[in-house]
Amino acid sequence: MKLFEQSRNAMGTVFRVCLYSEDETHALACFESAFDEIERLEETFSKFRSSSEVSRINRLASQRPVTTDGEVFGLLEKAQSYSRRTDGAFDITVGPLMRAWRFFRAEGRLPASE
Repeated sequence: MKLFEQSRNAMGTVFRVCLYSEDETHALACFESAFDEIERLEETFSKFRSSSEVSRINRLASQRPVTTDGEVFGLLEKAQSYSRRTDGAFDITVGPLMRAWRFFRAEGRLPASE
């Protein structure tokens, strides 16, 4: 068995996949499968891609009720469950607050007053 590694950028981070295989051809097929799934998830859940399901929901939900597929609905239900179970410590909607306080770049500051 030999260790194979590949990295790709996705979802605002770097994904590094490490796997053992006897065969490089098989390892390459496994990498493609893993990275295809990461791409599928990003295309579904990314708020930064206007074509994603999450972006569609964000665009339309303020105007009318929105239906979605079971995978997205299940994730949103799970996020709500974690929020309830942690008394709000887990909050899927925390992004705007983190951006205002500049936590994404570890700069931390008070938001500007208006």
